[in-house]
Amino acid sequence: MKTKIITAPGIGHLLALLLLTTPGTSPADTLFVPITIGIEALNSSGVGTVFTTWASGSASTSGLAFDNAGNLYAVNASSATIEKYNPSGEGTVFASGINAWAIAFDSVGNLYVSSGSNIEKFNSAGVGTPFAHSGQNGFFTSLAFDSAGNLFAADPDGGIIEKFDSSGVGTVFANPVYNYQFTCLAFDSSGSLYAANNDGTIEKFNSSGESTVFASSGLSYPSALAFDSAGTLYAANEYNGTIVKFDSSGNPTVFANTGPGGSGPYAIAFAPPPQAILATGMGVWINQFALKIIGSSNQIVFVEACTNLTNPVWTTIGTNTLNTFLGTNGTAYFNDAQWTNYPARFYRVRSF
Repeated sequence: MKTKIITAPGIGHLLALLLLTTPGTSPADTLFVPITIGIEALNSSGVGTVFTTWASGSASTSGLAFDNAGNLYAVNASSATIEKYNPSGEGTVFASGINAWAIAFDSVGNLYVSSGSNIEKFNSAGVGTPFAHSGQNGFFTSLAFDSAGNLFAADPDGGIIEKFDSSGVGTVFANPVYNYQFTCLAFDSSGSLYAANNDGTIEKFNSSGESTVFASSGLSYPSALAFDSAGTLYAANEYNGTIVKFDSSGNPTVFANTGPGGSGPYAIAFAPPPQAILATGMGVWINQFALKIIGSSNQIVFVEACTNLTNPVWTTIGTNTLNTFLGTNGTAYFNDAQWTNYPARFYRVRSF
């Protein structure tokens, strides 16, 4: 953590800016898992704490996904809704009247939702439009995007993986090596697609659809796959209530036991890693403390303030999306008109 102290000339106010890249209460490499009462957060040792309780009182959850701002979205089959939870665990209904199963975000923040053999695309306001339909009239149980923006969908009924371009045009990407059924998908950081089969194997696909067997043990009807930031693959077992992690050679170890009565979970998700930000150009501008924030385009940043660092109580005083400003991508300006109300004022800038 870096700290820069500046003093406003002729005014005598002490200002300090803490340059942070912090993930709030949803840190990366914390694994989120649906449980009976809500969503549990598992640390790197597999020890869980309750992150939130269900916004609608109860849920049967088959899909979890994070947006780039660190908000967690959950399919609630019991109420035919998709719920949205902020990094503090506060929940609202994002979309309703949809019998969803799997969900995934594209790179610009649109949420894609499978419902049977259909896929809908939802904007940030929760308004959905049809995106694609299965060419096999199957049932999509998992969705995953590659780095080029193509959407991949597992269809165990049709026994295939379908690939959809940005216009929703689909082609068959792969058939299982052993003619079993694909149940769930995940991409690693190098662009390889991992697909679990209901026979307990995981296949690894290159961009041409050619596969090798990555793992052949440790699974009991896998229902979800997810990678942590180090590239370790985790799998949820529907039939025995465990989460298994695999080393780079495909050897499994039990990471956590989570399913009530030895069943589930049906979804898992890691929080997105923190994004780098830079605060610069700090000073007093038209009697207001001001600073320039630089990061990635469309990155959401939070400016927080407190009056002491001994027992700090951080309050969010500004939220902004880093868009194009004066021809520069990923830039925003912040100014605080209330800074003179405090003898000392400390600021921090963070992003999820």
